[in-house]
Amino acid sequence: MITTRSSARLAVVLAGCALAVACDPAAKPDPARTPAAAAEVAGAPAATSAKPARPAPAQPAPAAKIFRDDTYGFSVASARTPTEQDQQVPTDVGPVQARFYTFSAASAPGAIMVAVTPSAVFKGGSAEQILDGAEAGAIKNMGGTLVGSEPIELDGNPGRALHFTVKPQGHAATGEARLFLRDGALYQVLEIHMDSASAFAAEGRAVLDSFAFVPKRR
Repeated sequence: MITTRSSARLAVVLAGCALAVACDPAAKPDPARTPAAAAEVAGAPAATSAKPARPAPAQPAPAAKIFRDDTYGFSVASARTPTEQDQQVPTDVGPVQARFYTFSAASAPGAIMVAVTPSAVFKGGSAEQILDGAEAGAIKNMGGTLVGSEPIELDGNPGRALHFTVKPQGHAATGEARLFLRDGALYQVLEIHMDSASAFAAEGRAVLDSFAFVPKRR
């Protein structure tokens, strides 16, 4: 029987993975590499009256494509192909394998992830207990502050929507997670973004909103 503590550990791994790849602010330009500095190094006078360059035209956002996993029975819409990884998660009944899907690049100002823990893990405990444990584990592991939590459902499957703030590496970030139980399996959909990264936040929210259950491959 999986306890509330075990479900919390499963959420901890997801949250920890997200913070490991998220919220590393972009490097600031090196003054030594500006055109003026480069000219001085080369022995030429730096330009002082150059006309400002015209701003480049805005590039259209990449079109979202449907990613579908028939083994675990879900789909999301994302412009990025996910990186998939299986990871062993410690629980009260021994290590359990969970699958992680990362929909954000390592250089992104945040993280967008999905994690699925198979139904064979959750043999006991109510849906509410499992979701309570997953919620508590995620917030505690991130050192975050829970802003709001509310029950949700998807196709009749119980879930939980979480809104939280966190300060990875001391930088302000905001996140949202949606947890669902389907046939006993735990699905966790998560986005975390730096507060200054509004475009990335919109991308992550779009992925969360697109999450859907599909028939599993038999």
